[in-house]
Amino acid sequence: MRTYHSSLGSDPLLRAIAAAGRTQAGIHSAQLVHVSVRLVSAELRCFERGGSEWLPIDTIGSLSGHIGKNGISSSKKEGDGYTPAGLFKLGHAFGIREKPETKMTYRKVTKDSFWVDDPASRFYNMWIEGRQYADWSSAERLSDYPREYAYAVIIEYNTAERLPGRGSAVFLHCGNSPTSGCIAVPEQALLKILKWLDPGKSPVILIGDS
Repeated sequence: MRTYHSSLGSDPLLRAIAAAGRTQAGIHSAQLVHVSVRLVSAELRCFERGGSEWLPIDTIGSLSGHIGKNGISSSKKEGDGYTPAGLFKLGHAFGIREKPETKMTYRKVTKDSFWVDDPASRFYNMWIEGRQYADWSSAERLSDYPREYAYAVIIEYNTAERLPGRGSAVFLHCGNSPTSGCIAVPEQALLKILKWLDPGKSPVILIGDS
């Protein structure tokens, strides 16, 4: 198996880590999805840490995908059409279909599942079931997107601070075209990633220019 431990100048993964303002030692994860962006297209590769080296998962290989229709940004804002650049944790998986083969916690979408994208709501950038305490003027009803959210993984962007207007509902989901700010890959590609992901290895996703 090939390893990624070459000099910074010749190693695209190490360059991407440095561009995100990180070091290898500063990434406390054993699994990493590298999203290399060119315009609105992306190449995804999965890696596992082996000591001080990153080992590409050749059984998954290189996967083609798409990002936000306006590209990537390190200063994303709500509704701007950009995918956030940087290094983020991968949260639980979810979907409209039954749980696939994965070790990730999986939450099934219902007809009352909403993801709030109204910056004025106290539930901004949160999954809410039902409208009992609805205080929002805008939210995605997840079941309205049967193809995109057949399967998905939460990208933990602005999920801890939930700063109003900084951006919401950033996912790795199914799809074959540019998005409103998520990352989309074909369904079979996402199923490969889900099968590989292990929450015990603290998976992260690194998004940057190629």
